[in-house]
Amino acid sequence: MAPEIRSLLAVLLLCPPLLGCPPEYEPAPQARVLTSVALLDAGAVAVGERRTLGLELRSQGAAPVTITDIAIEHQGDEEPFVLLPWDDGSGRLELARGSEAAPTIAVAQISYRPEQAGIHRALLTVTSTDTQVEGGQWHVALRGLSMHPCASISPVWHDFGPRSSGSYTTASFDLANCGLVELTVSGFDLSDSSTFSVLTADPVYVEAGASETIDLAWVPSNTQPDGATLSLLANAPDHSLVVELLGNDCERSAHPGWDDDGDGWFSCAGDCDDDDALVNPSAVELANGVDDDCDGETDEAANPTSTDDDDDGWTEDAGDCDDADPTVHPGVAEQADGIDGDCNGIVDDNTERLDDDGDGFSELAGDCDDADSGVYPGADEPRDGMDNDCDGLLDEGSAAYDDDGDGYSEDAGDCDDDDPWTHPQGAEDCDGVDNDCDGETDEADACAYLAERTVDTGLGEPRGCSSAPGGGAMSMLLALLALLGITRKDAPRPM
Repeated sequence: MAPEIRSLLAVLLLCPPLLGCPPEYEPAPQARVLTSVALLDAGAVAVGERRTLGLELRSQGAAPVTITDIAIEHQGDEEPFVLLPWDDGSGRLELARGSEAAPTIAVAQISYRPEQAGIHRALLTVTSTDTQVEGGQWHVALRGLSMHPCASISPVWHDFGPRSSGSYTTASFDLANCGLVELTVSGFDLSDSSTFSVLTADPVYVEAGASETIDLAWVPSNTQPDGATLSLLANAPDHSLVVELLGNDCERSAHPGWDDDGDGWFSCAGDCDDDDALVNPSAVELANGVDDDCDGETDEAANPTSTDDDDDGWTEDAGDCDDADPTVHPGVAEQADGIDGDCNGIVDDNTERLDDDGDGFSELAGDCDDADSGVYPGADEPRDGMDNDCDGLLDEGSAAYDDDGDGYSEDAGDCDDDDPWTHPQGAEDCDGVDNDCDGETDEADACAYLAERTVDTGLGEPRGCSSAPGGGAMSMLLALLALLGITRKDAPRPM
């Protein structure tokens, strides 16, 4: 090695600062990181009811993070989102350090309490010592949907029939929730009766699409006609939830217990012997010592069937089934009175008491079309433009029906008819869903409120010597190259 090179290496070894040095840094503060969800959905809630939401706040940085404020800014006049106490009274909440795999978690509770039907939105802001978001603020969108429940009762009339004094009889009716929010019955009003009672304890909660059975009891104090009106106290102001109760009232009844002999005539409707099916107002009088036609006379011969005894224009030969009652004859409009008023052999047909179409439900039992055997409470609901199950809704469950209550059916362009936040005019939320059904997700400024994190290298600010061009390393490099050039110049050339 040439003497000049050996000298230069010695200088470099003895004076390392001349080569420059790696940068030194100030100690970096440990990162404080707070994370949460971007959207909190309260779902659908009945007007006047409440639902509590839990908002997880997670500390996953190397240092503790302190929450200094949580505030809610509503959109609109109503303010249904209420922040419940979240701190220890000091206005601060400190979360110990954590990690992404094992965060330290605190839960802030928000109560959704809508007093009006409609869509509700708000923006929740969490202010903290998070070092990676601007101002230490994390934003969470809040949304909720409120509406009145839908309810239906079947049957709306219950006839206990004839019962002896002191007997115990039970009955029941179904309470169905035909809407999208929970139906709540807070109580039962039977204040006008001491003999009828409700066996089912209140409150009663009926989930959307479900039904509950309400049990009743009756203990008559005598054999006189008895009745009462049962009112359900519920959060369904658009529906009349009333059940009529009846017992020991033959004249208002359609109960078969009042026709013991099965001849179609009730004892209170002219049957003078309800143990003999051959004795009733429509029977032919025979010479048998019996008042067969219940007209108060026995074996009378002065009233031939060709004579119009009650002057209603109809003789027995012409079809008058009670020629002693001028309000009974063919063609009379049938009344709900337990009498075969039109003499067609059917008592109370075409009235609300009788199941005219044979589907097992009368109008009093909830049949909304007693001329169609395919229409009754609980029937299948095909897509035919009819309320087949008598719940007040048409074609629910089909593409023609707005199942989620957002005003749009599948036929009208709703791309998700189970989500009330998704329809052609939906507001685009930052939820990974195509809320406005335009084929795009979270477009425009749907996620503009989200906090943007800065990149943290974990290093502080550089300090000490510099490695920039022109420093010791570069100077020594140039010197070395010059020296090598000189060495090459002075070296003997090969012959």
